[in-house]
Amino acid sequence: MRSGDVPMLWKEAIVKPLYKKGGRTDPCNYRPISLTSSVSKTMERLIRRNIVSYLNKHSLLHDSQFGFRNNRSTESQLLEYNRKLLGHCISNKSSLAVYIDFREAFDKVSIPKLIAKLKYYGIRGNVLKWLENFLTGRTQKIRINNAISEPMVVTSGVPQGSVLGPLLFIMFINDIGNNLESDFLLYADDLKLFGTNPDSIAKDLDTISSWCDNCCPEQV
Repeated sequence: MRSGDVPMLWKEAIVKPLYKKGGRTDPCNYRPISLTSSVSKTMERLIRRNIVSYLNKHSLLHDSQFGFRNNRSTESQLLEYNRKLLGHCISNKSSLAVYIDFREAFDKVSIPKLIAKLKYYGIRGNVLKWLENFLTGRTQKIRINNAISEPMVVTSGVPQGSVLGPLLFIMFINDIGNNLESDFLLYADDLKLFGTNPDSIAKDLDTISSWCDNCCPEQV
């Protein structure tokens, strides 16, 4: 940790395609399962615990995010959503809602921009150096039955199959709602935008589109 070095073995992943449904010759019909180093996961848990403690202490994660956070779930998000809609009903106002699905969100994260956001949220010193090393120079191989591919360099995205990946993602997407006028709720990369003003909703969609263009081109 002090040196910030991460062994190359910790940055390698074996990806096993898991068939879902549909034509078996279509790669889109498979879910990639990434297998990563167990030893790396032990270190990641220690780092994750410290980062989460720091983020909670300083209230740095947006309250709208319900994914990958302790004591939060899809159910608690739904209760919050219903509470907001009930307020609209009591005020005799119609509710508008837009559900946004980000395509391959975890895989499209810009690593340089993620590192910049880690710095912005106050991640410094050896932890930042370790994370920077952890995120860069990663490789993956595809395994199908007993055949395995040559390693491929991963140039974007949070590490799938890792302990830190989900936390790093919600830190990356944390500022997506900073300039929105309407209410919104997040569950990891699923965004629910809602309110009573159609003009505000339309403006917010443009704002979200601009955020995607800046952070993750061709994301939505």
